Amino acid sequence: MKYNDTVELIKSIADTLLTSGTFVHGRRIDGSIIFDKPFPQIHLLPFTVSKNRVNLFDTASLIIGFWFQDKPDSTPEERQEIISEADILCEAFIVALEARVNSVLEVPVQIDSVKTEPQYYNYMATASGYALTFNLISQSEIKC
Repeated sequence: MKYNDTVELIKSIADTLLTSGTFVHGRRIDGSIIFDKPFPQIHLLPFTVSKNRVNLFDTASLIIGFWFQDKPDSTPEERQEIISEADILCEAFIVALEARVNSVLEVPVQIDSVKTEPQYYNYMATASGYALTFNLISQSEIKC
């Protein structure tokens, strides 16, 4: 799967889940710069792709953040609720990604090594949420 195809896949799923939020693809600093854009925000960070030249598979190691508005003086109960909302959005993203992968993609793709982790006070304490990491494995598009 080509780089742009991977970004567009993630963006299309994010766009279906975000009715009034923001999708960002870029470095962590890019997320800091857009703290004033609507929340929730889904951030696709830069990713690496391992290319297996023997078996002709590419493995993209993705990190996606699901961020909700937070504030430096929020209570632990408020933050727990924020992180709970982000967990729900993260799970909805995983379900939508699995459905898309299993149905409409032209290139066969697998999802592997899915991990999620709560995130507290990121982006200058303006956001808390969830981080999702996983591998997206696809046939290499190398022409031999």
